[in-house]
Amino acid sequence: MSAKRILMTAGRGGVGTGFCTVNLGLALSRLGQRVLLVDGGVVCRSLDAILSCSEEVVYDLSDLCAGRVGAKEACLTPAQGEGLMLIPGVFSPTDAPKADALHRALDPLADDFDFILVDAPALPEVIAGARRYDLCCIVSDPSAAALRGAERVGVTLCEAGAGATRLLLNRFSLLHPAETGQANARTLVDAAHTQLLGIIPPVGEDEFLPPPHMEDYPLLGTKGPHKRDRAKTAFLNIAKRLAGEDVPLLAGMRGLRFRRRALLY
Repeated sequence: MSAKRILMTAGRGGVGTGFCTVNLGLALSRLGQRVLLVDGGVVCRSLDAILSCSEEVVYDLSDLCAGRVGAKEACLTPAQGEGLMLIPGVFSPTDAPKADALHRALDPLADDFDFILVDAPALPEVIAGARRYDLCCIVSDPSAAALRGAERVGVTLCEAGAGATRLLLNRFSLLHPAETGQANARTLVDAAHTQLLGIIPPVGEDEFLPPPHMEDYPLLGTKGPHKRDRAKTAFLNIAKRLAGEDVPLLAGMRGLRFRRRALLY
């Protein structure tokens, strides 16, 4: 069976696209799926840094697309996530492959994986290959500027002939809306004009403690005080839905019994 290709992109920087790509890949691998992460960033590659395997990088995406190495040489196996592999991104924008070259390089790998997640900015050369993806996932945080960017990317992807396009809301607070002033999920989805795939709470968000700054780390690859973090549950819920299970949006989220409706509607 050919791998399901998912484009992970955003309308602006700083919304956590790399963080979401890595953790969604880790979540899928924990469900027994074979996952390939592809760093398609053309300004600054990041997935190898997030997965703490930068020192192992020898070849990158440009080497694979140019035919200088084969897939086995280009792929890394990070310590986190059994069944997870990574093709690092390029160092220089001049080395960034065109959409056709990228997908030609990925075609021989389609039977070796269940999911191929490509983290790439919404640039013209990326949008040009939108038809080749089974799903285009637009990452946004709840800010008005990020949602406007997500809306713009969604329109651009549709014009380019993309199939399914979905919104992934990152850093969506699960505290009561009266405390945060954050709009509910339905209002945010309406602002982006894109169907919702899932919501990811801020890492470490707690009823009584301020959230630690851990957005740059692979949440599902960490141990210790965050092993029951709601963000982990959220990524696993999304992974299950991608794998074909019928899982409610806030399934397994502890402490939300009396505020689910306020958060969603």
